[in-house]
Amino acid sequence: MNFFMMRNLLLVISLFTGSVVYAQYKDFTKAELKNKVEGAWAAKMIGVMYGREMEFKALGRTYDKPINWYPELIEKALLEDDLYGQLSFMETIEKYNNNATVKQLAYDFAYASFPLCHANLQARKNIFDGIMPPLSGAPQYSMHSDDIDFQIESDFIGFIHPGLTQSAINMCDSVGRIMAYGDGLYGGMFVSAMHSIAYYENDTKKIVRAALKAIPSKSTYAQCIQDVLKSYDKHPHDWKKTWQLIQDKWAANDICIPFHEFNIDAKLNGAYIAIALLYGNNDLEKTMEIAVRCGQDTDCNAANAAAVLGIILGLDNIPTKFKVSPPTHSRQKLSTYQLYIQ
Repeated sequence: MNFFMMRNLLLVISLFTGSVVYAQYKDFTKAELKNKVEGAWAAKMIGVMYGREMEFKALGRTYDKPINWYPELIEKALLEDDLYGQLSFMETIEKYNNNATVKQLAYDFAYASFPLCHANLQARKNIFDGIMPPLSGAPQYSMHSDDIDFQIESDFIGFIHPGLTQSAINMCDSVGRIMAYGDGLYGGMFVSAMHSIAYYENDTKKIVRAALKAIPSKSTYAQCIQDVLKSYDKHPHDWKKTWQLIQDKWAANDICIPFHEFNIDAKLNGAYIAIALLYGNNDLEKTMEIAVRCGQDTDCNAANAAAVLGIILGLDNIPTKFKVSPPTHSRQKLSTYQLYIQ
């Protein structure tokens, strides 16, 4: 799938507002579209490494220590499941083009040699046992169906659906069932919808509110994000008050908590993404910092939030301090993903 070679640069933008669908049109040149897609992937890589060292260092509390960034961090981004998981899906789509099926995506994902965890790992085991999607991600076959896994690897669906939000949601409803169900599925829909919307909407606050309409309003995931928005409206200058509300109301909602201390529930970490985008005021570094300071799965949440800003800004406008060309001797490290999938 050569996304940059899209012939139709006049994009029909569909967005659900309750039961009403409206459309608008936006023109992109090929160069503008390319810059936004490159910005999305670059920011995703920057975000995951910005939060990598703090992952699960703050559990049930905010992270208040200094956050250090140095350019060499980016060289290890492709070693993170936030990246290589969805690159596997994209490779399968590119290989089979319009003939790519969810079954093929699931098979290639399961039989790749890269490591997986939680919902992804359970999906791999299920597929090995002949349990294919949509059952491979269903709760009767996976206790991890509400985990964060699809949320962290759903970005690419929004990236390849610029402004085509309903199409992105439809694709999530198929691909996401490889490893997720319920809130785990809705987390991917919410994230990919934000990416899709970011192609034509520059205000992150509007993006969060609009993307919320992509998932069932009565789902617990939606209720959690609604709580974030209500608290933001009351405390627009104090993200910690919103964090505390979410901590008190939603932090115990993870089936894995009796087995480990960290929380990988999709909606809790999705709330942290929303908090970062609402209080980050369209500033990439501030957005990533808040995502990290919310704690729990810091690298995943910073990466999801940063990618939204990457689309808005485009690669050209990402701050120089976060962009670096790896030295020649380090480029072999960036090909590790190719080693994984062989």
